[in-house]
Amino acid sequence: MDEQKPPEHFITRRKLMLEYLRHLTTLSTGSIVILSAFLEKLSAQPEWKFLVVVSLSGFVVSVLSSVTAQAVLLTVFPGVLEYEEAPWFVWLGIVAVFLVWGGFLTGVLGLVFFAAKNLL
Repeated sequence: MDEQKPPEHFITRRKLMLEYLRHLTTLSTGSIVILSAFLEKLSAQPEWKFLVVVSLSGFVVSVLSSVTAQAVLLTVFPGVLEYEEAPWFVWLGIVAVFLVWGGFLTGVLGLVFFAAKNLL
């Protein structure tokens, strides 16, 4: 059986996509840890506390979606699973990437607005 090797640019692009998602996962996870550690250091009566929940939720969505997108990128690969064999799986990966971005931006913006309200 003669399997074709994917083109080099395909492999390079895939590596960059995985690295990008890994960085967003690291940033989101670190933000969850730091935010959780500093929650006890906040003033006794912070305003707009709901933004902390929004921010934490956004970062959690980002981490979970990134793990999903990475799994899809590793699975939908020539010789493992072809695009045509599971188009729904490819769409799952695309949706997961948008959720990574949305969750990360929600987390950062929630944190920025919370900090601005309570520190200024």
